[in-house]
Amino acid sequence: MSLARLQLRPDSVVWDIGAGSGSVGLGFGPVAATDGLSRKKIVRVENFGERPVRYRLSYASAEDVPGVTFEVPKRITVPAARRGGGPGVANFTVTMRVSDVAALRKTPDPTVELTRPAPRATAPKMPVRALGSTTRTPGSSTLSTGAVKLAGTPVVNGPLGQPDSVNGLLGGFQLQASSPELAPCAATQRNQCLHFPSQRDGDIQYVGATSTGADPAKDVVGIALTTFGTWISPAYNATARGVSGEIAAIVTIDTNGDGKDDREIDVTRIAPNTDVDVAETYALPSNKVVDDQFLNGVPGSTDSNVFNSNAMVLPVSVEALGLPAGSTTISYTVQTFSLDDGTALDTVGPLSFDVAHPTVKVSNPLLPAAAGVEGPSLLSLDVPGRLGITRDTTATGTQDLGLLLLHLHNSDGDKAQIVETGGKVKGRKHN
Repeated sequence: MSLARLQLRPDSVVWDIGAGSGSVGLGFGPVAATDGLSRKKIVRVENFGERPVRYRLSYASAEDVPGVTFEVPKRITVPAARRGGGPGVANFTVTMRVSDVAALRKTPDPTVELTRPAPRATAPKMPVRALGSTTRTPGSSTLSTGAVKLAGTPVVNGPLGQPDSVNGLLGGFQLQASSPELAPCAATQRNQCLHFPSQRDGDIQYVGATSTGADPAKDVVGIALTTFGTWISPAYNATARGVSGEIAAIVTIDTNGDGKDDREIDVTRIAPNTDVDVAETYALPSNKVVDDQFLNGVPGSTDSNVFNSNAMVLPVSVEALGLPAGSTTISYTVQTFSLDDGTALDTVGPLSFDVAHPTVKVSNPLLPAAAGVEGPSLLSLDVPGRLGITRDTTATGTQDLGLLLLHLHNSDGDKAQIVETGGKVKGRKHN
């Protein structure tokens, strides 16, 4: 925002965003827009001088966000300081208005390479939800197939695979754990509790897993998690590449059943000067990097709502797991840590998962070639229609709580949906 003819003098005029914060920056944060809306912020101007001051205001965009406009009054007058003490005060309102949801894009920041999409404060988030129940049809003695009907308004804003486009993505996972909300920390408690309300973004809600198969030459496993709070930026390994986020999400994996962790998956940046995140897998105890996969299983050129979210998918190649010959079962644990104070926030696991035989999965998830995914895909486009699912009872001893659907571009807190075994749908439905 450009404030014309403005001279900031500490002994004269103070511009303040917020109650006495002294800040002159103004932001609206992430906004979930399913229809036209507006948001307002108040700017307080204090005049300590002996004379009134007048300003002409205007808005100058550093980068345009299609479908969004900002409004400020043309002029303000700030009265002189009061004779009895205290400044003269005037307030004015800055209005952000979303007028055309269909035009919204995640416009890359000018300081970021155009091939590396950056997070934007305003993004379209429209609900697509599963309605009805599955219809099972006989398969083999261990396999059965069915479908879930998806209904709602899809996110289709721009061509798939373009840096500023947003298209709804969906993932289906074998739900393996549901974790209760953490309580605030007691006086002597340090871990498995919340020291600050902002740590809710590391409070695990659901954990699930899926795979595209068990072929080391091509297949991948995806570990999915959702949290009760929304993170601004997803976790980074503080000792690895890039700038650290506010939480760290870590998956440790026992690949051979000896009770010891053999692999660890962390989230980091593909390079320090980008906002493209990867799930990086280390061999333990050597800490050698054995795999890098795009976070959520899609490259940075395809938006998967990594930022300002509460859902993520950490992929790892089957080859990188280094499973013993003839074995397809892993045991994994999901942990979150606060990078504010280094405390362990939440732990879920160990959980058992059969890479070759997920008990429930989306049948043949497929993203168009424009999405940039090479090989089998963990995600599909989140659009209305019938979503095929497969039930497999081959695996035994694995946690099976139903089908976890992640609608990655739904509004915050409304991304996870559970389809129970037998077809019951849990979660708020949308028309």
